[in-house]
Amino acid sequence: GMAATFTARDMLEFMLTETYTGIRTGTLLEIAQAAIDQAQLPAGTAVDLHSEMGAYQGTLPEDEHTIAEVLQMCANAAFCVMYQDRDGTLVIGPLGANLTDYIVPIEMAYSYPEIELSKQLKSVVVSYGDNLNYTLEVAPSGETQTVTNSLVAQEAQAQSIAQWMKNGLIKRQVVSGEFRADPRLDVFDLVTVETKFGRLAPVVITDIQYTFSGSFSGRYTGRVIAQEV
Repeated sequence: GMAATFTARDMLEFMLTETYTGIRTGTLLEIAQAAIDQAQLPAGTAVDLHSEMGAYQGTLPEDEHTIAEVLQMCANAAFCVMYQDRDGTLVIGPLGANLTDYIVPIEMAYSYPEIELSKQLKSVVVSYGDNLNYTLEVAPSGETQTVTNSLVAQEAQAQSIAQWMKNGLIKRQVVSGEFRADPRLDVFDLVTVETKFGRLAPVVITDIQYTFSGSFSGRYTGRVIAQEV
């Protein structure tokens, strides 16, 4: 007859409301580390910042940003994703390039996966430096994806971000479904999804929810991306 409930939050909870007051100019790695230091995370907290962030310089404007926003800007400017893994480590690093062996099998699905098509990508426009823009043309028509990040300082950096965005958005299929889950699936995993029309791969998982009632079930959303990530 006894029951207990609890709510757990990731370490970004320590960074969502506090205004960043650290260094304004430096490498993305230095700015991100200053944000981590200011957050005063609990002892023993693990953080993994990708070393390539040290290759790019940036300057934050005097506008107010929270610590979490600064970390997200650093991640975006270095074409990285940010997440806390199941070991409790806060990670800022590139999206994995290799398709995992995880398959969402159709025989374990409660219904056929649903596939929606996003609008066609026409171009990617990335702002950089002193009010400059780099434009990557993708198709004659469609939507334009814009990226505005004050930490993007150079054209070569803007070009890399534009290509990164293109690879993530040029494929239009967004797939979702519910299945009897193997709970090792995580956000940002690259997986294969079986549908009644065949297999989709690589699919990057963007949302996963697990429930347990004698067995695990999972509800997921993912996006098919270009092979080059």
